[in-house]
Amino acid sequence: TLEMNITAINGTEYWNAFTDGTRGGWVEACIETYLQFTDDLNLGNDDAVQKVTFKNNVLNVSVSLNADYNVDQVGVVREGATNEDVKTDYSKFISAYECADTNPYSPVTGKTYNQGDEIGICVTDESGGIVQVEEFVDLVVSQEGATDCNFILNTLYNPDITTPECLDATASERRVCIAKIRALARFF
Repeated sequence: TLEMNITAINGTEYWNAFTDGTRGGWVEACIETYLQFTDDLNLGNDDAVQKVTFKNNVLNVSVSLNADYNVDQVGVVREGATNEDVKTDYSKFISAYECADTNPYSPVTGKTYNQGDEIGICVTDESGGIVQVEEFVDLVVSQEGATDCNFILNTLYNPDITTPECLDATASERRVCIAKIRALARFF
């Protein structure tokens, strides 16, 4: 086994950088290989270890830093975990507004509704990728002087008065969820 510390040689007069622009280089070393024997019989020779034959070789070691590799398998072992209750409020990244289903990204303002009219409620994020609106879990409509009305509760809804739908994000628009609800008589 021959070991060579390329890092120690790099930058010395022995190191030759590749001239074709690729990263890396080469170094040459003179290596002597030989066959030896040990004179265990003590025949009176000066050195008990003797070379029978030897050969000098010029060894060229090239190091290319343009390598490619594939990972066949990755093993992961969990050493320990900590459980903590963390409460995070992302509501500042969520925007809810009255909208028309024909243009769900533009809020509708100042519109007057009658009993039975369809009202669009849009929800989207303004987080730059921190959160994304996935679906309506709860949608409660309240009005001063009237009892609250659950249009969606735990993702369940009555399709006679509520139609939820989510539109996937595009290259220019964020994901938006729309709930079309009916203006019930209880609010008039």
